[in-house]
Amino acid sequence: MPELEGSEGRYVSARDALDGARLGDPVVVFDTKGDMVGLSTADFLAERRHRVTVVTTRRQPGQQIELMTGRLLYQRLLDRKVSFVLESEVVRLTPEVIVIRHRYSGHETVLSGIATVVAACGGEANGSLHLALKRRAPALDLRLVGDAAAPRHIEAAIYEGHLAAREI
Repeated sequence: MPELEGSEGRYVSARDALDGARLGDPVVVFDTKGDMVGLSTADFLAERRHRVTVVTTRRQPGQQIELMTGRLLYQRLLDRKVSFVLESEVVRLTPEVIVIRHRYSGHETVLSGIATVVAACGGEANGSLHLALKRRAPALDLRLVGDAAAPRHIEAAIYEGHLAAREI
């Protein structure tokens, strides 16, 4: 998660939000990746009656999502009254407002009354299972692939798994 000035207690990851973290309302989903995580988190929250604004650094919401899936998800978000701020990033929070900055013009906009910012900004590799198995059974031929190696799209993880399986 990007560090944000003034974020204590009002800033959670998309994973935490999906796992049931206590969120205030309204919510900003801050999406820097343009993949399924940001928009599906917004959809999840909107379905639970949160008022949601998606702030994305991209030119269009869900820019990295497969075309038809993205179109259907975008329509559902519009039907659920989710609003969008494009080509912008969250730069700081105060107790009363959040400040977003347009990535190209540098113009700052203040959003007031936002209770929580949910970051959909990528993940971290988690190879702990791989390490534990290596320690427990060093003779096993183990391969580290997918998000265990580094955060990536599902297609890349599947391809890596395929290549690893072919080497066995």
